[in-house]
Amino acid sequence: MKLIQAKLRGTGPLIESNWFQLSTHLNQFHFSHPTQGTTFLRALQSLHPPFSCEEKHLFGDLPRYEKRGSHTRHIQAAKRTIALGVFGTTAELVTELGLLDQNLYETDRIEIGRRLDYSRWLNFVEISSSTRWKEIEADVLELIHPMERIHSQRYTEATSFIDGLKGASRVKDAVAERLLSFLQDLGNQQQNNALLRKIVDLIKRASHFQTARRLVFQRLPLLIYFNGQGNIAPPLIGHQSSSVKELELLHYIKQKGVQLAPETTASVCYSKPVLEKLQAGIDLSILVSKETRRLEPIFFFDAPEANISAKEHTTLRQLIQETAQSHQCLYRSRSKDFFPPSDTGKNYTCRDLALEKD
Repeated sequence: MKLIQAKLRGTGPLIESNWFQLSTHLNQFHFSHPTQGTTFLRALQSLHPPFSCEEKHLFGDLPRYEKRGSHTRHIQAAKRTIALGVFGTTAELVTELGLLDQNLYETDRIEIGRRLDYSRWLNFVEISSSTRWKEIEADVLELIHPMERIHSQRYTEATSFIDGLKGASRVKDAVAERLLSFLQDLGNQQQNNALLRKIVDLIKRASHFQTARRLVFQRLPLLIYFNGQGNIAPPLIGHQSSSVKELELLHYIKQKGVQLAPETTASVCYSKPVLEKLQAGIDLSILVSKETRRLEPIFFFDAPEANISAKEHTTLRQLIQETAQSHQCLYRSRSKDFFPPSDTGKNYTCRDLALEKD
């Protein structure tokens, strides 16, 4: 899965952007203010990082109020999506999803958002994740009609419940459970009824899609951020502390119980040169993704050229370009032309990304 487009709805130091397209290979970003570039990359990474956004307090310094003209309004953290991303699916993932619900064979894009309160939402683009009552109302009434003779009290109960539903009502959660309970009362004489099987599937669609969402999060590629020193580590938004000793990915490895040789994890230690740490971190991320059955990781690089000598820049470019041949890379550079346009799929400045202001 690749990130094919994204958008930020930032507050305070984090920009609010337009939707922008991403190349599946190398994308270059340039910001006049380096800290703004860091917050940009970290906000995008929040879509699926190898850590808990809440534990890392990722949006902790973002304001909860914003000004619109002369008015100041409170931002509801549970309703404000900070980062949105659209991922393209893979054939293997679509096959897995289709086994859960045949409607998911149509999946080609998945949209994910991370809210200010750190919760996430996921939509299968252009595919309804639940059935509306009006789609099945007539068929349900037809199916339960025999119940009037078999169990009149239960039939009255069912019709009373149905009368309270609106055509646009979503069939999910308690509504779905109640409808299924009525249909189950039809007994064994209806078990081979094709219409019944069809309606039960439609009622269960919301449940199937919830299972599908969990599967997507299990397969979603890790978004790996390298800071300017080549570490898979802080700084975080608003937190520039160097006292954090544990690398993000190593913490993830421990949480998931991934068994790796000690020398493998030791290869990303802080004391190594920047280029060595980048190569080791890339290799380790790919290995961990395979071990946890995730799709190929996506890499974010926060201007590591700032911390190596000019004569090493060519080696750095080669490393990133080779990585980008098989893995999507988002690279923040100190200058607009660190990578020439011929080597990148997309190039953006803060002006290109930001919304037009009145």
